[in-house]
Amino acid sequence: MVTLMNHATHKYSQDWSTSGFIISVGLAAAVAFTGYHAIATKQGFDSEDRTAPIVFNDPKAKKLDPKKLVAAQKHELAWRPLSQDALNRLLVAARLDRQRVLEKKVADAMRGFAWRTAPGQLNLITIALEQGKFDQVFQHADALSRREKATEEVFGLFALYEQMPKQREYLVAALKKSPPWRQAFLASAERLKSPQQVNARYETIAALLGTGTVQRDELSSLLGRMVATGSAPQAYDLWVKTQRPTVKPDGLFDGGFEQAVDLQKSAISNRFPFEWQFDSGRNAGTQLVERDSGNELQLYWNGQGVPIFAKQTVRARPAVYEVTLRGVEADKIARKVVAVELLCPGQPAIRLGPVAAAAQNDLSFSADRATRCTYPEIRLFGRPDINGADFEMSLTGISLAVSN
Repeated sequence: MVTLMNHATHKYSQDWSTSGFIISVGLAAAVAFTGYHAIATKQGFDSEDRTAPIVFNDPKAKKLDPKKLVAAQKHELAWRPLSQDALNRLLVAARLDRQRVLEKKVADAMRGFAWRTAPGQLNLITIALEQGKFDQVFQHADALSRREKATEEVFGLFALYEQMPKQREYLVAALKKSPPWRQAFLASAERLKSPQQVNARYETIAALLGTGTVQRDELSSLLGRMVATGSAPQAYDLWVKTQRPTVKPDGLFDGGFEQAVDLQKSAISNRFPFEWQFDSGRNAGTQLVERDSGNELQLYWNGQGVPIFAKQTVRARPAVYEVTLRGVEADKIARKVVAVELLCPGQPAIRLGPVAAAAQNDLSFSADRATRCTYPEIRLFGRPDINGADFEMSLTGISLAVSN
């Protein structure tokens, strides 16, 4: 019995080995065929990918048969059900073939699925704009900006929104959620060229301040452009409201450079028009230094060009002004190099001439006529008629006062 069982078992093993071998070969062949077919299909899809349009306005779409394109993309999507690119191409194909029902179904699926494809998001933005669903635009734009895709196009669209009061509400609502693109959009000066664009950005910032805060770097471009386009009073009020500076009537802000030093230590480079703005370069410049007795502004110049060492826009009533540089350390020749002027928009600069100073280490200058604006700019620069001489000077403060 044992022999028979062993024989039967041995025979069964042989049969299974034979059949198992046949099955294994069959499975291997099937896998190989499937793999080959999958590779061949993928290669075919990859070839189609290079010719299929991916955005609605792609010029290549005019050369393609829309019905064949729809069929091809449906076939690809059946093989690649999780392909966001295939889904987007089907969306484009459906629009080209005027299959609105299919286009809507695909768009509805893409809104919650295809956030990684930049062309798809651009297409969805187009659909949202066509349908007047402006709030959806920011959902798709957010997906693009998070991946740093089509940033310029998206910001251009946002800038258009800004100039339309009704649509600006959607922009403000999106900005209040602190999306990743907020700082880059608000800090950029690319779309703050016209007074209309500047005023629109001001309205956006004002709306954000109504329910929250605005960071310093988000104001850096706006305040400068507001002053340049004739909105200095509004810019000044915005600066005071957000930065809460200690200011004196008809006087300079930060005359002893305390705030300027703090910004330097914090590695904050952006300076507002109502704060000290220093210039540095190869031929001339400035350097802030902390001393035990106070702060020191060091100036240098090799005599080439006409350097502007420091400037600031001041809130000061029309009047005749005096400027004093305090704690000056420089030789007699260097003391003659520095000049001061006050500028009002659209008017000739008022040069302040040197006058007797109250202290030995001071330099004083006085204007020969009154200013005619309430937001003049003070400039400390190198006299062009002293060209050719190396120059060094240090000072501990600058003050502005109405002449007695």
